[in-house]
Amino acid sequence: MRTLLEAMEKNRVCKISYRAILAKKSKTFYIKPYRLFSHQDTVYLHAGLARKPGQLQP
Repeated sequence: MRTLLEAMEKNRVCKISYRAILAKKSKTFYIKPYRLFSHQDTVYLHAGLARKPGQLQP
């Protein structure tokens, strides 16, 4: 969580991996984290998708 909080403060892109409960493989995403919050003992991350480093913006 410290990395996400620092990325939010410095407006940086993070690379994360996510695997759904029933999935065999994980997926990797580049994200722009906006907000961390909790609800009913669960932590959530509000983020936007970002381009991979080195890719041009459309």
